[in-house]
Amino acid sequence: ARQDFENVIRVIEIYPETNVIFSDPSCIELANDLLKCSYMNKHIPQLVSYDTTFNLGNFYVSILVMRNTYIVGDPIFPVLFMVHEKKLLRTHELFWGSFVKKLINLDKYGLNVPIITDRENSIVSAILKSIDTAEINLIFCHNHLIRDIKHWLKSNNATQDDMK
Repeated sequence: ARQDFENVIRVIEIYPETNVIFSDPSCIELANDLLKCSYMNKHIPQLVSYDTTFNLGNFYVSILVMRNTYIVGDPIFPVLFMVHEKKLLRTHELFWGSFVKKLINLDKYGLNVPIITDRENSIVSAILKSIDTAEINLIFCHNHLIRDIKHWLKSNNATQDDMK
């Protein structure tokens, strides 16, 4: 069992904040195979998505997922997870700069792969700082955009017709 954790847990930080990053090595290998396949064949589109859950107890969970284009229906699968105490730039830089950049070949094979996330400043800044292709590939999730627009409309006294 100890050997299993040594291969799965990438980092455990306790101070100044708690951060745990983990992934199964076979998921990393699959992610890189899928990126390379998409790079070689433009008819096999790929995407990378990253989102942070709402606060679960005292922690957040951030997940990097991709499409598994080897399976019919292209289901998504988790590549890397991070359990973290705070949603800080430093936290997301640890994830993207130290692990995604080193483990996932986005800079080499991700030129045409969209990176989808919400518009959270710390996430966007960490991705742009860590991934060379992010300047052209970063896309914001439409669900988050719609929610943000509705929030803005409500806070600016929009009518119900404006909200539709």
